Amino acid sequence: MKLLWEHPLPTDEKSFDALYEGPIHVQGKLLYTVTGHRGLTLHVVDTETGTASHRYTLSPGRSMLPIDCFFIPFGEDVVLCCHHLVRLRKGELDRELFFPEMGELTSHLVLGNRLYLTYRGLNASLFCVDLENFQILWQTGLRGQGYDAGPVTAFGDQLACCGRDALLTIDPETGAVLGERKLSRISKLFQPVDFGDNRLLLGYSNFSSAGVLCLNTATNKILWRHRRNFEGPLNYCRLIVTGERVYWQKNETEICCVSLADGSEQFRARTDPWLYTTPELTSEGLIFGTSGADGFLRCLDPETGAERWKLPLKNGCFAYARQGDTLLTGDFTCRLFQLRAGDGALLQTFDTGTEVVGQYHVHNGSLYTVIWGNEALPCRLIRVEI
Repeated sequence: MKLLWEHPLPTDEKSFDALYEGPIHVQGKLLYTVTGHRGLTLHVVDTETGTASHRYTLSPGRSMLPIDCFFIPFGEDVVLCCHHLVRLRKGELDRELFFPEMGELTSHLVLGNRLYLTYRGLNASLFCVDLENFQILWQTGLRGQGYDAGPVTAFGDQLACCGRDALLTIDPETGAVLGERKLSRISKLFQPVDFGDNRLLLGYSNFSSAGVLCLNTATNKILWRHRRNFEGPLNYCRLIVTGERVYWQKNETEICCVSLADGSEQFRARTDPWLYTTPELTSEGLIFGTSGADGFLRCLDPETGAERWKLPLKNGCFAYARQGDTLLTGDFTCRLFQLRAGDGALLQTFDTGTEVVGQYHVHNGSLYTVIWGNEALPCRLIRVEI
């Protein structure tokens, strides 16, 4: 690896690493990233030279961490979702779209030119945004009793979203609620998967247990259920369905695998100390990062749950990037790592001189991330040739 440039980021004695964990996106010859120093700031940087193109203050005084922001490429434009939506055209701020005062943004879904956003809180709602005309098309209330609802997902030609104490099916064009599904003694239902033969797979949660179940839609009877207890609540139940198996995530502590045929448990894998990234099922295995003072980037056998390899990382692995059949990440030992995804073999390392704190983005053979400052230098966005 070879350092190509460094770009200084705002830093002072009150800075801490979470202020530099914002998303990084490259489009054309411009890089976009967000920092949280004294409010959210959007940085636009020339990828060839590392010099600033534009800088925009987005939300001074409002509490939102950069890691909760995300970019959406849309044609030649880039849309940033933070407290509101920001549309950038060739690096310049083109338009902003503001929402009514809402709670925390909990999920998003992009379908064609539509962006769907869910917010939790007293005014829990699902919004639909037309990305082409950059306007809010509709808003549907989701508020129910108890704890907050989960994410919006695609369900055939409809949307599915938990709200009003039921799993709602929603018209993506108008926001009209087309149907509601409830099951006795179950508080929340998530992420329906329809097999087209009267079988419906659902994630579910009560306050002290959660899991996955298979429902006969003709009789509304549960065919099988896999359940795990925990101290709740579980605000969503992420499912990965493949072949004859389904994987579901129990909060941040465990990944469970069950048979689609009868719900029998195939394996449970602990994600100690706790899960830090969204599990990714690939041809190489089940890959995820864990947190804690000494976490790991790990890969499990998706058939047995046995560990194939793990890379120890100081201060955990909250993010990684992919380059072909390799993975790239870094840690607080002041190093970047490139390893083969199939067997975890370490291919190369790079000494950054200080802790690596940023997310990772790979583009045209280069890795972009953020490294911590020291007594002489501020925090810096860097470009490293892989």
